[in-house]
Amino acid sequence: MPPAHRRPAKRLGLVLAGALATVLAIVIGATLASAQSELDAARDAAREAAEAADAARAAAEDARQRANDATVQLERAVGALEELEARISVVERRAAEAADERDALHAAVTDLAVRRYVVNDQTAPAEISAAGPHEQARASTLFRFAVLGGGDEVDRYRIIDQEWAFARAELIDLRESHETAIDELDAQNLRLANELAAMEAHLEEAAAKEAEFAREVERLEEEERRRLEEERRRRLEEERRRAAEEAAQRAREEARRNNAPVIRGAEGFLCPVGGSTSFSDTWGAPRSGGRSHRGVDMFAARGTPVVAPVAGTVRHRDNSIGGKSFYLDGDDGHRYYGTHLDSYGASGRVVAGAVVGTVGNTGNARFTSPHLHFEIHPGGGSAVNPTPTVRAACG
Repeated sequence: MPPAHRRPAKRLGLVLAGALATVLAIVIGATLASAQSELDAARDAAREAAEAADAARAAAEDARQRANDATVQLERAVGALEELEARISVVERRAAEAADERDALHAAVTDLAVRRYVVNDQTAPAEISAAGPHEQARASTLFRFAVLGGGDEVDRYRIIDQEWAFARAELIDLRESHETAIDELDAQNLRLANELAAMEAHLEEAAAKEAEFAREVERLEEEERRRLEEERRRRLEEERRRAAEEAAQRAREEARRNNAPVIRGAEGFLCPVGGSTSFSDTWGAPRSGGRSHRGVDMFAARGTPVVAPVAGTVRHRDNSIGGKSFYLDGDDGHRYYGTHLDSYGASGRVVAGAVVGTVGNTGNARFTSPHLHFEIHPGGGSAVNPTPTVRAACG
């Protein structure tokens, strides 16, 4: 039972511990709420970026379809223009031929009319033989007109003259259509260029939105990773805290069952084996010579440090049963004893955690695995079962 003057301090410590736990819970809750809010904002931003990218891609696809339509119309305009140009070539050739023939007939008809009016000339064949190819055709026409009357040539002249006039009129129309077709082609080219530019702009916008989406997703994943890591860390801390509380509870229950106190020490009690160790409660187990086990055997690898569980004064002694041993008169008023050491460490005045030796199997433990036999003597008196205390400190 602790002294009466310590009870209020103990209750105050419990109250402060509870208040601290409440504050920590509030801080952690606020931190998690803030992190969750940031995650929600990142998700919303990523969703908006994805929707914007989808809209930009849809707009680009629409522009691409319009560009495809403009390309079809452009190809049709080019085909129509080529047909017009081919038709113009045909009509121009036909007009040129009609003009040549018309000119020849016109000159022949005019000359022949004059000559028939003046004299009846019968020398045309001689002239035909002396003229060049063009003049021969012209002279032949004149001769036929003079000898045969020229009725066919006059009719032919009239027909060719009309055909030439029609060809010229059609040529004028075709050239106007050609100019119109060129204007339409230019307009189609402009529309196509505009649609292609719009498509490129939408595609660039979509690419920018997709990049923004990727950044938001990356940020979201990083936030999620941090959140999960924080949750994992908190879970591990909670599990360690719960395990420590359960171990302490088991130690207290075991101490009550064995009527052995859990030694805390003035500065807290450290595990006397400074490394991995295993042990079980063998208090009171029979030993050679009618003795019973008055400590706990803490098994560990040879050479594992043995440390002072509390601050105090250390003495080293050898004995036939324990071999290399240490005695620690703790500042907490209790005495601690460890034996079967492989080697000695610090002696004299030491702090808690100072290495006072290493795990071994000297003395009567030479046929067993290396371990530390550890005892606790409250107030320097008889030994008590140290297992609850060790379990509370070593887990």
